[in-house]
Amino acid sequence: MLILILAIAVIILGLIFAPRLLKPAWLHWLEQEHGAILPMLRIEIQEMGPENWNRRINTQAELEEWIDEVKQQRKRRAMGIDD
Repeated sequence: MLILILAIAVIILGLIFAPRLLKPAWLHWLEQEHGAILPMLRIEIQEMGPENWNRRINTQAELEEWIDEVKQQRKRRAMGIDD
């Protein structure tokens, strides 16, 4: 019985803490710095396709540049200005 309780505790702790440990550092940064626009960024990744996004984003600087571009594009779209 004690082993079952310990196993359940380990599973619960694993579900709580493991996802944070498995995330790459860039994703932690993105969630922390740009959490408010993360849904918008996910839409952009879907629109451009994950393969294109993976090819384009290789460094922190490229990630930050892409975020700035997405913000500008969304701002222009909201104002009715097409690219």
